[in-house]
Amino acid sequence: MGGMPGTGGSGGAPSDGGQPTACSNFAVGSALTLAPAAAGQAYVRCGSLGPEQNWDVTPSPAGDRLAARTAAGTVRLLSTSTWAELAQLASPVGEMDALAFSPDGSLLATLSSEAGQVTLWRARDGAYQTSFAGPPASTVDTFVSSLAFSSDGHRLATSLGTVIDLTTGQRTSWQTGAPDTTTLETNPENLGINGGGVAQIRFTAGDARLFIVTRYEIGDSPYSIRLELRDPATGAQTVLFDMYDRALLGYAISDDGRYIALDGSPEAVGSSGLYHAGLYVVDATSGTQVAADPNASSTQVLGFGHDGARLFTDSGGTVTAVGTTNLQPLSSFTAPSGVSFIGVTPQDALVGTDGSTTTAIYQSATGAVLQSFPFPSTSVRFTSNGRFAVANGDPRALFHFWRQADAVTLCGPPAGTGSAPSIASLGTVVVTNFNPGSTQTMSADGSVTATAAFLIHDHVRNFYDIALSDTASGSLLRQFGAFDEQQLSGPMALSVPTGDKVYTPVFTPLKPPGPDVAVWCR
Repeated sequence: MGGMPGTGGSGGAPSDGGQPTACSNFAVGSALTLAPAAAGQAYVRCGSLGPEQNWDVTPSPAGDRLAARTAAGTVRLLSTSTWAELAQLASPVGEMDALAFSPDGSLLATLSSEAGQVTLWRARDGAYQTSFAGPPASTVDTFVSSLAFSSDGHRLATSLGTVIDLTTGQRTSWQTGAPDTTTLETNPENLGINGGGVAQIRFTAGDARLFIVTRYEIGDSPYSIRLELRDPATGAQTVLFDMYDRALLGYAISDDGRYIALDGSPEAVGSSGLYHAGLYVVDATSGTQVAADPNASSTQVLGFGHDGARLFTDSGGTVTAVGTTNLQPLSSFTAPSGVSFIGVTPQDALVGTDGSTTTAIYQSATGAVLQSFPFPSTSVRFTSNGRFAVANGDPRALFHFWRQADAVTLCGPPAGTGSAPSIASLGTVVVTNFNPGSTQTMSADGSVTATAAFLIHDHVRNFYDIALSDTASGSLLRQFGAFDEQQLSGPMALSVPTGDKVYTPVFTPLKPPGPDVAVWCR
């Protein structure tokens, strides 16, 4: 677990000698490449069962690679010139919860919150490079995670609370500035409550600050959101907004990391941060106000223009470009009925979708349709050079990848259909008829014992956990993370007869399970 020499690591340029092309044949495999497991870790990830659905795809800076977080909790790395799968990456415990490409495109970073591990892979071919431990996130209330490289590629900020210097391998806490000495451990599952998950983390202010967005829930209250700036060298914190997330109508950060925009509804008067109801532009170094309109409490922030000079907003269906430093209107148009705007292109056009049939690119001053695509989307991500884009969120497709210059879709593979086998059909089902207390289930041959136990009540729901042990010695083999009532009817099956494999639904706490089943081998 050492440092990576060079600006972006030792991976070199990821190109395989070709530009993105149309995919005539698209296929993915079942083989897994695991991040390193702690010595002695039993029941590591060894497979998946189920269809390919619900991908979340990110393009590399040049668009020659795509990295897809899958519903199976893995990451698939694809070449867009050959459309070959270069690797399917997985965590030995938990899931792959976040990913990011380095600015030069040579490295792909992945994060497993349950394992407390960040891993670097060579983007050219998916080869393992190095990994770093961090404090494992709560398996009870961490339902989002994130990663971000600094603009020079020398540092990596993580939702585990760490900043990694990739040239030296040193890890520090962005909460305190102190060195982080966490080591990779067997059965690292954090079964406590940590205060939510980091939905976004990004370097700002010339990489001197971090912009951090945390989503959390207290008891049975609505979800809350906190926007803050951190000095990673000291941990000094400036809270910009902290309130129910329904009171935050939108936020954005400029491409150059100089400005943050946010808009609070009238309910945001209760925010414990510096900013409340209204539209604000904030200096991303100090958190001080640059411009404000306290009366704009029904305005949704859409995003900044590429150079940071303009801010796009939507108020009651009127889309307006305003000056970043004075909020004076520059242009406006009436949005088409039923269209929601979900992003800004590198050419400062607006991306909108009707949520059911169409995604379109709109000229930001007039609203004229520049490009239209016959599919819905929930997010659209562009390459750094603006030449290619990938859309997520169409239930009929794994993704849509297109060339921006002529709006030609190069690849849009259909999503898989059906579902994985039921947990009950795969082996001996672990019994969970308790509340509170615990139950024990043995493998068919009696060699493995699964203990399911009540863990914690968070004022809304009960959480449980399952531990596997060697029956003869009583030694712990594998501690699994927390799950809630949604999983009580079938949280795990032990293979027959020896329990050498375990089957669990792929799910994130507080979210329903997807169609996939994870396989874990002793």
